[in-house]
Amino acid sequence: MIQPGGDISEIRRLMDEFNRATQKLSGSYGQIRDLQIELAEKDRKLSHKTRLEMLGHMAANLAHEIRNPLGGIQLYASMLVRDLEGDQKKVETVQRILSAVSGLNNLVEDMLTFGKEVEPRRVPSRIGVVVQGALDLAETAIKAGGIKVERNFADEELLVDPGMMQRAFLNLILNSVQAMVSGGTLTVEGDASEIRVRDTGPGIPEEMIEKLFTPFVTSKTKGTGLGLAIARKNIESHGGSIEAENHPEGGAVFVIRL
Repeated sequence: MIQPGGDISEIRRLMDEFNRATQKLSGSYGQIRDLQIELAEKDRKLSHKTRLEMLGHMAANLAHEIRNPLGGIQLYASMLVRDLEGDQKKVETVQRILSAVSGLNNLVEDMLTFGKEVEPRRVPSRIGVVVQGALDLAETAIKAGGIKVERNFADEELLVDPGMMQRAFLNLILNSVQAMVSGGTLTVEGDASEIRVRDTGPGIPEEMIEKLFTPFVTSKTKGTGLGLAIARKNIESHGGSIEAENHPEGGAVFVIRL
């Protein structure tokens, strides 16, 4: 038999146990919800990675198939230029063919690069040296476009594959240079954890921002549509990330986090 005051104590004890169980259940629900979000994100990334791998294999196979015929066309066209010396009109026609072949060769090289599954060979590298190397490789395009370069980054050391990261920065820099058709300023700033590449071009159309890094997608009249995809692939292979946005004062900004 429960004593008069005992039933109240028992009820309080049961209420306390109920509250503790509710709190525990609420915490478990939160953990389950977080786990579901994490799993969904991992599934999305895995699906994206799988699609990119399939696309990479297809691109590499296609590149191999057209590489040899292109080599033959280039050789024959070069011989024709010599044989047609003196006939300027025909020489110009063949030179246009050579120019087109050169563009296709660039596409083939990009396709082969994108199709490769390469594990970064990480070595201690000064990020300033890597970025400056990319700027040096882009120097001809920078000068031809009348582009002013501003550098403001800490020369810190990171454990990265310098070749892969230099290619990533080179592609971003060339993309920015190509966007500034009437000249402008290219700014590279940041530190080892975050680097920003900014141009003063027209910016990125809103409908293009989400798919800017998608292979073979480009808003330019020229280009393979693989430069930014390769940049993202190289950066993500290091566990980093890259985002594109429009700057409030105009132009585009690429934000690289490592």
